[in-house]
Order: sequence, then structure tokens, then C-alpha cells
Amino acid sequence: RASTMRLYIILFVLVFIHASFVYTIYGKLSVSQSLVGSDKHRTPFEIVRILGNSLPPRHAANQTIVNLKFLLEHESHFDRARVKKFWVVNRIVDKNDMEEIIRLLEKHHQEYEIIPFEIEM
Repeated sequence: RASTMRLYIILFVLVFIHASFVYTIYGKLSVSQSLVGSDKHRTPFEIVRILGNSLPPRHAANQTIVNLKFLLEHESHFDRARVKKFWVVNRIVDKNDMEEIIRLLEKHHQEYEIIPFEIEM
């Protein structure tokens, strides 16, 4: 539990520092300028997505995998805007779902971090 909490704190701090840095450096540019301007003025962004367990009956039993497949197959690579994608696989209970998620992320050459599901006693 302590290591998971430490990971959350590190993730929050990194996102905050990155956002502060981007605002400090590029705060005077509008979003449209930073995305379509010259290479010299493009702003690097990072999209961090957290993948969790499907929650039947609210979701289909495989909803996380369906959504992940859709994003990986249809979402832009954002090459022009230099947007990096990062995935957090958050405590997936079902081992088969976990294996499928990892397979999909690796097939599409995505960066990810796993927060393992651990039962605490």
C-alpha cells in the first residue's frame, strides 16, 4: 500500500511539474498557435490514461478492453503536435484481462506502467 501511494504521489508531482513547466515556457502562446505553429514553437504534451476494471452491470464485462482497442485503432498518433501517450494499468483483477491489455499496448508500441492488484490482509 505504501509503494502504491508513493507511485500516486510521484505521478501527481510529475504531472504538476510538467504542467507548470509547459505553462511557464509556453504560457504566452495560445493552444492553436502551439499546435499548428512552426516546429520551433510546438508544445510537447503528454496524454496519461488510466485503465481500470470493467464494472458490470454498469459496463460490459470486457468494456475496458473494447475501449482500449477502439482508442489504439482509431485515435490519431498526434505526430504533428508531438503528443506523447502513456497508460497506467490500474489494479486489473482478472488475469486474462490484464494479459490482453498488455498485449494490446505492446502490439501498438505504447508506454505503460502497471499498478498491480494486491489483496491486503
